[in-house]
Amino acid sequence: MKKLFLCAVLLFASLMSVNESNAQRDYERIAGKNRIETAVEISKKIQNKSKIAVVANSMKYVDALPGSTLANLHKAPILLVEKDRIPEATIDELNRLGVEKIYILGGEAVISKSVEEKLSAFKCIRLAGENRYETSYEIYKEITQSAETEEVFVAAKEVDAVASAAARGENIPLLFVSENIPSFMEEIEAKKTVLGGDQALSRKAYTALRAAGRIAGKNRYETAIQLAERAGMENQILVNAFNFVDAFTSGTLAYRMNGNILLTDTHSLPKATKDYLEKNKGKLILIGGEKAISEKIFLEGDSTNPLDATYWNKYNQYGRNILMTGKEIMDYNQAIDKESPYVRDLLSLSNKFSKSYIKDAVEGLKMPSNPTKANGGGYSQGQKNQWLNNRAINRIKDTTARYAVALQRTLIRTLPTADGNIKGGYHDYFAEDAVNPWEMMMVLHKSSDGKWCFVMTENYMGWVMQKDIAYTTKDELAAYNKLDFYVVTEPKINLNGWNMDMGTKIPQREGRPLLPKADDKGNLSVSAGKRTAALHTGYLPYTEYKLVEQALKFEGEPYGWGGSRNSHDCSSFIEDIHKVFGIKLPRNTSHQEAPALKGRVSIAGKSKGQKRAEIQKKGPGAVIYMKGHVALFLGKDAKGKDMIIHQNGSTRDCAITALDFGGSYLNAYSTIQKYR
Repeated sequence: MKKLFLCAVLLFASLMSVNESNAQRDYERIAGKNRIETAVEISKKIQNKSKIAVVANSMKYVDALPGSTLANLHKAPILLVEKDRIPEATIDELNRLGVEKIYILGGEAVISKSVEEKLSAFKCIRLAGENRYETSYEIYKEITQSAETEEVFVAAKEVDAVASAAARGENIPLLFVSENIPSFMEEIEAKKTVLGGDQALSRKAYTALRAAGRIAGKNRYETAIQLAERAGMENQILVNAFNFVDAFTSGTLAYRMNGNILLTDTHSLPKATKDYLEKNKGKLILIGGEKAISEKIFLEGDSTNPLDATYWNKYNQYGRNILMTGKEIMDYNQAIDKESPYVRDLLSLSNKFSKSYIKDAVEGLKMPSNPTKANGGGYSQGQKNQWLNNRAINRIKDTTARYAVALQRTLIRTLPTADGNIKGGYHDYFAEDAVNPWEMMMVLHKSSDGKWCFVMTENYMGWVMQKDIAYTTKDELAAYNKLDFYVVTEPKINLNGWNMDMGTKIPQREGRPLLPKADDKGNLSVSAGKRTAALHTGYLPYTEYKLVEQALKFEGEPYGWGGSRNSHDCSSFIEDIHKVFGIKLPRNTSHQEAPALKGRVSIAGKSKGQKRAEIQKKGPGAVIYMKGHVALFLGKDAKGKDMIIHQNGSTRDCAITALDFGGSYLNAYSTIQKYR
C-alpha cells in the first residue's frame, strides 16, 4: 500500500499518518523543524487545560528528566528554552495555552536569571539544586506536596531513565544518585526501584539504598521494553534512543494517551523493539522528523546489499549496546594522550617550544631522493633546493606558538610547496594529512616566502598554507570548544561552501553551524551556516552497529594518500570513523597500532588459524593492523566468509574484501584493537 500523507508540512511542523505495507501499521508523526518546535507540537497534542507548564533547557536537559512526573501530575506540557533566550515558538505556545504558572527546572547555569525575568508575567517556581542529584530531590519534594508517593525510581545514568516518564505516571518521582548515595535518600521511606543494571549502579550501592528491585535490560532498548511491560499501557510512542530530549518532552503525551515510550535507532528498529511492537498493536506515534526517525523505519532494509548495514547485521547481529559512554571516551582519549607521543591535547599543552624541538620536527619530514611529477618526470636539483631553502631553517628560534584553526579542508605537507610527488602518476606523497575546518593547531614557524606555516595539530606536524588558517587565542578556542556542536556523519560533505570530512566537529549556536573565516587581519571570525542532514547533534553513540554502519559509507571512495584527492588513506579512514564517536587516534598506522591500551591484542608470530580465531573473538568493529596497513573487521558475509573493509592503495579505493585478502593478509596481521 502506498504511503498516505494525511497532511502537508506546515511551517516545518508536521503531523503525518502513514501505512507501511510490510508492517500493516498506521502511525502518526509529531515533529517540528527542531527540538524546541517538536516540544510545541507535542504540547498541542496534549490539549492542556491546567494553566501550568514545565520549562527546561533544550540542550542541557538531563537534570530536568525527573520533571516528567511533575508534568504528568499537573497534566502540563514540557516546553524548551535556551539558557539566555526564550524561542518565539515557546512564547507563542505559553500564550496560546493561557499558562499562569511555570516550573523552571534547573539552576541559573542552565536557565539564566534573565530568562526567568522575561517570564515574569507568569508565576515562576524554580526547582534547582547544586547538581542533578539535588535538583531531582527538589522536584521530588514539589511532587510530594500534591501526590502520595509509595514508590520512587532511582537512576545513576540518564540513559536508564529516558523512557521511564510514562511508567512513572503522576506519583512515582525519579531521583538521580551516584555510587556515593546522596544523604537525602535516607529520608525517603517509599519503595525504591533502581533503573539500570549493575554497571550503572553497583550491587553495593543498591544494597546501601535498601532498594526493592531493578528494572534493567541488556541495553536501553530492552530497559524501555521492561518499563513498558510494567506499565502495561495500550499505545506506544517511538523516540530516537539517542535523542533524550524528545523522550523527555513526549513523556506527558505518552502518559495522557495511555502509552509507553519505546526506543529506536534512526534507520532501523532494534529487534527487541520490533518484537514488542508486533505483539502490541495499539496506536503508534513517532516523535521527531526524518533526522530522528526515518520514514523507512518499518522497512526491513536491503538485506541483500553488502553496502547496507542491514545485510551484515543479518549474519552478525551487531551489538547496539554502548561500547563506551561519553565520559569513558574522554578518559580513553586522555589515556591515548598519555601513552602515545603522537597525540596531544593542544589546550593543555604549553605553547612554548625550543629552537631545537622545532628544527628537529621540520627536518624530520624528509624529502625523498627522487620526487616525481605527475607526468613521470623528475624535478631539477634547483627546484628541490628551493623547497628545502623555503623551510627557513636558519630562522628557527625559541618560539611562543600562536593558536589557529583551519578555515577549509586543507593538506598538511612534507615541504612548504604545492608541487606534488606523484609517484606512479597517482598518489601525492608530499601529502601528510588532511585538516578540516575548525581543526585547532599551533603555528611554530613560517616559510621564507611567508606563504606556509609549520604547524602542530592534535596528531600531526607539517606545513599548511597560510591562507587556509586563521589566528585565534587559547581562550577563544576554549570558548568555542565548550559550545554545543555538530559532527559530520558522511565521508565528505560541502557545507555552505566548506569542504569537510567525516568526524569534523562544528560548534553551533541556536541550531546553526558556525563556520570559520579570517578577517582582514587574518584573525578568526565566524558566520552562521545552515544545518544539513549530514550533521548530527553531538557525537554518535558508540555501538558496534553504528561503527560498521559508518565504515560502510566509505565503500568505493577513491584512495587518497595523506588526504589527497579529497579522500582518505587506510589510517585516516580508521581515524575518521572513530572520530565521529569522539575517539581520538594517532594519524599513521604504526602510531595507531603502538599504544599499549586496553583492548589491544598482539597476534604477531601466530599461525593463520590462531590469528583468525583471535580476530573472530574480538568481533565486528575490530581494527586489524599490519605493517603499513589497517582494516576494519565486518564479520561474516552471506556465505560465512570473514570479511574486512579497508582503504586499499593497491585497489585504489575503499573496498570490502576477504579477511585474508590476496592470500597474504593473515600472515601479515600483527595487532588487533577494539577501541573500548
